[in-house]
Amino acid sequence: FGTVTEVCADLVLPNGIPDNTNFTSLTFNQNVLYASAQDDAVGDTLMVINPCNCSATEVGKYGFEQVNGITSNEMQLMFGVAVAQDVIIDIDPMTAQSMVLQPLGSNWGSTGLTWSQPIDNVLYGINASTDRLHTFDGNTAMELDQIQLTGNFSSVGLELHPTFGTLYACGIANNQRHLYSVDVQTGDVTMLAADVWAASCDNLAAPFGPVECIPQ
Repeated sequence: FGTVTEVCADLVLPNGIPDNTNFTSLTFNQNVLYASAQDDAVGDTLMVINPCNCSATEVGKYGFEQVNGITSNEMQLMFGVAVAQDVIIDIDPMTAQSMVLQPLGSNWGSTGLTWSQPIDNVLYGINASTDRLHTFDGNTAMELDQIQLTGNFSSVGLELHPTFGTLYACGIANNQRHLYSVDVQTGDVTMLAADVWAASCDNLAAPFGPVECIPQ
């Protein structure tokens, strides 16, 4: 743990997207890297990131704001948490058009969202406002359970590694350069590697297989 390879030092953004756009979440849909980004408002736009030429292409607007956590499952369905509306949404990865799947029962702030292994078919989400791990049905997004975490999140990067089955996280307050694991049964948050990133981490994404131009 702790080895970092920089793929893109900078991204070329499409026309109309501000240079200081805020990328709030990343996910792989099959071998394509998607990002939730800011155009008119934080987390209102879905983009595709090309790691081969370090460019971003706008897919479209969700119709929701502050989509701070996006994830995809093995069937290429895409989900997101829109904290401005406190809902989980279903996202069309081709157009970004979205619809509400489920309302969230609490006021969500910074958040991360990830899909599980196929055998479990659940979504995991962390709400930094409450430091709780939520589990949702992988088809309907209905909440199944929630547990208290032992870490204090100020921002959230969250991803379940599809090979290792480990739930990785970053964004612990005052330790935002460190990489952690989260025990989905107990809520224990354990540091795996210190000072992994040069700056604060609030996004994590793992591919389902090899991705062109990204070292394996």
